Amino acid sequence: MTVAKRIKRVKPDPELVKLADSLLANYQKPEDLIGENGLLKQLTKMLVERALEAEMSEHLGHGKSAAVTNATGNTRNGHDTTRMRIRTALVTARSAPAHERAIRTLMDWNIEIDEAMFLGGLDKGPFLGKFEPDFFFDDQIGHCESARVVTATGHVPSGISNE
Repeated sequence: MTVAKRIKRVKPDPELVKLADSLLANYQKPEDLIGENGLLKQLTKMLVERALEAEMSEHLGHGKSAAVTNATGNTRNGHDTTRMRIRTALVTARSAPAHERAIRTLMDWNIEIDEAMFLGGLDKGPFLGKFEPDFFFDDQIGHCESARVVTATGHVPSGISNE
């Protein structure tokens, strides 16, 4: 004999009900709730940010603006003497002599990179599969399509090819 277990319903907090009523006062269509800028997306963003903030506070042992009192000296205010080092590489389909323009532009803009790879027209995807970057950005959709199967990829909507 199978006995069904009855689920006890919990009454919502009256304050939460009032808050929900207030948030939904201007609701007119589904997009207001689940659209690109809908209430659900905004609330999710706020909840995730608060949860991450609380997790960071617990991990470091102090709040965002609180004085550092932990033994490790971990801080999160951006004024620490240690700097995070990000390895930056330029991967381009260009080859000689067009590569010189890319190098000169970076120098003119005072941008330092760790490595530069000039693929001479080869597909970037297979190269990136071996190089194993954490993420890849490009202004050409074709390069992004090739790269996205091997790494996190972002399309930069500006650039000569997108004008």
